[in-house]
Amino acid sequence: MKYLSILILMITQLSCAVDNPEAPNYVAEFESRIKVYEDYISKTAATTLEFSTGYGDLYTALDTELNSAYKQLMLNLGEEEKQSLKASQRQWIKYRDAEFKFIEKAITRDKFGSSFILSAGSHRTTLLKSRVKELLWYLNKHS
Repeated sequence: MKYLSILILMITQLSCAVDNPEAPNYVAEFESRIKVYEDYISKTAATTLEFSTGYGDLYTALDTELNSAYKQLMLNLGEEEKQSLKASQRQWIKYRDAEFKFIEKAITRDKFGSSFILSAGSHRTTLLKSRVKELLWYLNKHS
């Protein structure tokens, strides 16, 4: 009886975790595309210039992914949902811009030394990556 209860619990949890096993996993696909940039930063870059270039390339790739995810999601929403997402994205962009200004003021060479490039780049790209993943999660649910 104990094993049957555990088995039922496991099956219930698995069935809740899988929405549609045939649907694409947009988040996993995104992480796979971005991995090349993250690997460059973590495994190849050794100089300040290389880190700066790596984070610049990652930022550009994430910005492209963000715009793509937003457009794909908009195609899958009803009119009311589109208006809501549009408002949400505008607010997120205001938040992002304010956060970037804070990062620029808070993470400086004076406070962090030469590693300020790594810290600022990491904070900026983490913020973007998180939003892309959120939009792709919604896309998974609306596809």
